[in-house]
Amino acid sequence: MEWVVTVFHVFLTAALTIGVLFSNTKTQHIAILIALLIILFGIRYNKGCFLTPYEGSPETPTLSDLGKAFYLQDPHHGVSDAAFEEILVANLTFLHIVRIAVSSVLPINDVFQS
Repeated sequence: MEWVVTVFHVFLTAALTIGVLFSNTKTQHIAILIALLIILFGIRYNKGCFLTPYEGSPETPTLSDLGKAFYLQDPHHGVSDAAFEEILVANLTFLHIVRIAVSSVLPINDVFQS
């Protein structure tokens, strides 16, 4: 039954990442920014994502373990799951804020219309 939580965690992560990369309207920008900030403060408050403890047994890796193995050179060297999750969501939030600022100055839809 742990795989259901892992699938939901993957879906949530993919939805937010796709939303950050491909959102176009102001409503989408605001909704994704609010979701990212709620998740970021939730990770800070709960000392990690609320889904990670329910994700599996000790012999199966969690999504945080897979992310650390993918992004970090030495995933077992002192980076906790909570710190990794917070850094990842903070980077997504920063990227989204930069994307909002750039699209406010230079609307991409106006540039590529003929």
